[in-house]
Amino acid sequence: MKHIHYAWWILISCCAIIFGVMGVGASTASIFFPSVSTALGVSMGRLTLFVTIQSLTTMFLLPTAGKLLTKYDIRITVSIPVLGLSASYFAMSRFTEVWQFYIAGFALGVCYSFVLFLAVPILLNNWFQEKLGFVIGLAMSFSGIGGAIFCMIVGIVIQRYGWRLGYVVVAVSIAVIVLPFSLFVIRRSPADKELLPYEAGKAADGANKDAASEIAAPIKGFLLADVSKSTPYRLMLVFSAMMGLIACMQSVMTAYSTTLGFATSVAAMTTSVVSVGILAAKLILGALNDKIGVKRAVRIAYIPALIAVAFLIIARSGRAVPLFTGAALYGVAIAFTSLEPPLIVRELFGTRDYVSIYPRIQRLYSLMSAIAVPIYNTIYDATGSFMPVLLLLIVFMVISLLCFEISYKRMRNYTHG
Repeated sequence: MKHIHYAWWILISCCAIIFGVMGVGASTASIFFPSVSTALGVSMGRLTLFVTIQSLTTMFLLPTAGKLLTKYDIRITVSIPVLGLSASYFAMSRFTEVWQFYIAGFALGVCYSFVLFLAVPILLNNWFQEKLGFVIGLAMSFSGIGGAIFCMIVGIVIQRYGWRLGYVVVAVSIAVIVLPFSLFVIRRSPADKELLPYEAGKAADGANKDAASEIAAPIKGFLLADVSKSTPYRLMLVFSAMMGLIACMQSVMTAYSTTLGFATSVAAMTTSVVSVGILAAKLILGALNDKIGVKRAVRIAYIPALIAVAFLIIARSGRAVPLFTGAALYGVAIAFTSLEPPLIVRELFGTRDYVSIYPRIQRLYSLMSAIAVPIYNTIYDATGSFMPVLLLLIVFMVISLLCFEISYKRMRNYTHG
């Protein structure tokens, strides 16, 4: 029987991390808002301020989290935040005042800074020289799988037994799904197991184990200090900010559908359709990155994303087909925002200082995620329509594409260290 490379166990572990952290934790968050706000007697706006606190905390801590994930045993720097997430959600099941949720938002932000954006890209970048687009896409797709399953489970639990038990289910599920892998399976690099990255053995056939760590993927690229003032780096900061603004449209998709006159049940289905689109898009885009390269895959992804906005605009006529078509295609745009940035940063700046460069770029995504939904809702309150938001999404996509293209063009003037 052919030996299974340990990189595949790392991939399975990453799928479990994404399933638990994003699918169970992040994806179910909005389901609790109506019940909790009613129980506490506060507005949805006051309650959901804790989500803004969470996103801002994550933004500020991403660079620090990147350093700690590299400096210390990754089993510890992933497992402790996972325990923190579980403990925070369990504590939320006992809260009786809205200010307690603000404290929880800070705690969740600290924990998510380690496991929401960084851990999986770092692990997969270290363990895979080949098929990187596919494995990142596959791992990220488990956020949609986890969300589809647990949004239904948590919704039923809240309806039958109340939101407090719902938070307990989330807390326990995160710990049970993720901790066995984070504690006992993951390793930061192949050298920790005296191995080469997946497919590296083809270039180093016959190498002995003592030389494995030296033959592993050559560390090429730039230091943060080398590129932090460069045009490509600054453009990627803008690109990341645009990604956050584009991704957050999913949070108002149901509200947008309702404003078009669709029944609540039909409007709620749009979020599910988006989730299906995200799942399919992550798998397809991941494979495309490996097949035709990151640059071409990114260009192709913008086509369905822009078409999606066009269909959502057409849906103003009150027809369900354009609405669901636009929602499904918009899944491509949202999948793009989480799948492509780590691949783009790796290709532009290399792996030499990836754990310093990527978190600093990704923090702009977190910042925009914290403010986008309130901005979109404010625009609706001021204009009585989400049409300005849809038009802005087109602008954001065009800006991000320009940043991407110019970054690649300007990087030709730089030489990897």
